Order: sequence, then structure tokens, then C-alpha cells
Amino acid sequence: MGGARPRDRREQILGAAAVLFQRDGFDRVSVVDVAAAVGVTSRAIYRHFPSKHAVLAAAVSDRMTRLEALVADAQSPGQLIDRVAELMVDTRDLGVLVQREARHLDPGPRAELDDRMAGVVRQVARSLPGRRRTAVGNEVAAEMLAVLASPSWHGVTLPPSLARALLRDMAMAIARTEPTVRSRPPVATRSSPASRREVILGAAIGLFAARGYAAVRMEDVGASVGIAGPSIYEHFAGKADLLMTALTRGAEWLQLGMARALDGAVTAEHALAAVARSYVEFADARPDLMGLLLTEMIHLPDEQRHVLRRVQAGYVEEWARLVRSAQPRRSPVEARFIVHGVIAVVNDRLRRGADGPVADADSVVDVAVRLMTMPAGVEEASA
Repeated sequence: MGGARPRDRREQILGAAAVLFQRDGFDRVSVVDVAAAVGVTSRAIYRHFPSKHAVLAAAVSDRMTRLEALVADAQSPGQLIDRVAELMVDTRDLGVLVQREARHLDPGPRAELDDRMAGVVRQVARSLPGRRRTAVGNEVAAEMLAVLASPSWHGVTLPPSLARALLRDMAMAIARTEPTVRSRPPVATRSSPASRREVILGAAIGLFAARGYAAVRMEDVGASVGIAGPSIYEHFAGKADLLMTALTRGAEWLQLGMARALDGAVTAEHALAAVARSYVEFADARPDLMGLLLTEMIHLPDEQRHVLRRVQAGYVEEWARLVRSAQPRRSPVEARFIVHGVIAVVNDRLRRGADGPVADADSVVDVAVRLMTMPAGVEEASA
């Protein structure tokens, strides 16, 4: 038995696609997957959209329209933050769609998205007293949006009211900061000859970061270092092995940075500052590798991905332990939620640093410590 098509079928498709793209990544989701999630056939998807790219473009645009509407007529920074926090808690895919999956958009929709996101940042900046239309105001606004969108990047769950309150508190804390702005320093180059294996790995990291893992072939990696593609197999079992090696190294460097940061720390606040600085310095020194940790892990085979997810979870858990040492009234789940917010601010700084000025490292560390040590419930939404 057939029936009339629901009037909101297009919205159902976009909602299901957004969840799948956020969870699995654009490359790993097919039109068939989207159709199955909605409970229709692929032909039903194509009645509304000509391609998977069109579905992604519409899903991103839909989320952006919601965000733009919320910030357009807010009467105060507190009201704006409350509205956006509610959206980000209820719809936990916007950050990943805009920051990770939008790279798969065609050039036209991608440029439009960049313009729209810049407009939202300017609108948020205009709501900040004394910072309208300034580089500092835009920097603060971007960090506020990054922390508000942080639930998109993790699975820590809290009661919605508590999650919204934590996001509000973190965003208001950022709104009260005074970051300085600088240009990104040049990335250090290798000063000593590298082995053939290291040269291959470095080339793969650069290509994966620039084009995305799915778009790079082993032949591309070989050509970039002047060797035949098959010669790479003398050093790596395949493309997935290259990616796993790169991501494992990145995770290990972060762990080592944390261990060094904790060595000699006297207080929880001192330890938090040292750990935050180690993360910022790693992001500055190795932006391509950090970018892979943020965007390409979804391409690993399930078993390897789960291994690295556990390593990441342990890294976040150590941060959360320090947060609870500084603020014992925080629950373990609240502490993890806050740490993910801090990491989202630093990661957003990395993404924006490729295109223009970024906050000084000291300012970012100060913001991180402020967020991780803030007492519960002290920020006023009406401020």
C-alpha cells in the first residue's frame, strides 16, 4: 500500500544525511545509506536532489540558515549565546558539517558558505560591547562560536539544560577575554636528512591534509617524492597504513607533550596551563598532522579507528582529571565536556590560522585555563 508523500520529506532527508555525514564522513556515506535512514528508496532521494554533493550542500545550508536566524536579531550577547547553545545541543552536527565536511562542497557553495560563516562571526562580534568591526572582536566571536559548536565533535552527553549552561558559561568567559592577534609563524623545516620512510610519510601527511585521504592515491605520494608508487610498499603496507602511522605518531606526540607538561607542575592550574600550551604548540608546529587527527581518522578501518579513539579518550580524561583537581565540584562528565570545548577553541584557531591572523599562543592558553577553572554558574547570561 502506498500513501501520500510527507510534506517534510526533504527535511527528513537533510536531517538523516546530516547525522550520517557527521558520524561517518561524506566519503563513507552513500545515497543508499541516506535513503535507508529515511526509510525510502534512492529514487526518492533523487526526486529532491540531483546528487550526494547536492544533499551535502543543502544540509550545510539548512544548518547555516538556522544559525543565521538565531544571531540576526539577538538583543544582547547573553541572548545570542543562549540561542546558539540551544541549537548546538539539540543539533549536534553543525560544527562538523561546516568545519570538516564542507571541504567536499563544490567551489561555488564552499565560497558561499565561507561568506555566510564570516557574516555570522561579524554579527556575533557586533554584539560585543566595545569590539564592533575589529580584528579582536572577530577573533573573540570565532572562539565563542567554536566552543558553542564543540558538542558536534564529541559524544559526551549531559542533561540538555546543563549542557546549555556549560556552553553559555564558556562562551561568556571567552567574551570577556582580550586576545592579542598575530600572524602565524613559519613552520619549522627539517634541519637534517630524513630516511626514505620519513620522506614518504611526510609527503603523505601533506597530501592527505591538502586533498583529503580519499582523494590521494599511492601513486600521488610516490610522485611527490620522486619514486614509483609501488616502491612505497617497501615501507608501508598500503594507504591505510600510511594514515595509521601518521595518526599514531600525532597521538603519541600529544601524549608526550602532556607528560612533559605535567613534569614538575606544582598546582592543578599550573598543570592545566602547561598541558594547554603543549597542545597549542603542537598545533602550531605541525598543522598538517593536527589536521589529519581532526578530519581523517574516519577513514581508518574500524579496529584501528577504535584503537586511536581509546587513546584520544585517555588523553581527554587526563585533562578532565586536572579540571576536577582545580574545580572539585565538577563531575567527571562535566569536566570532559569542558575539555572538549577548550580543544575545539584551539582547533578552530588552527583552521582559521591558515587564512589570516590568529590569537597569540599566550592568549589561547589564558582562555583555556579560564574555561577549565571557571566555577559553575558564575557567568550571567544577561551580561
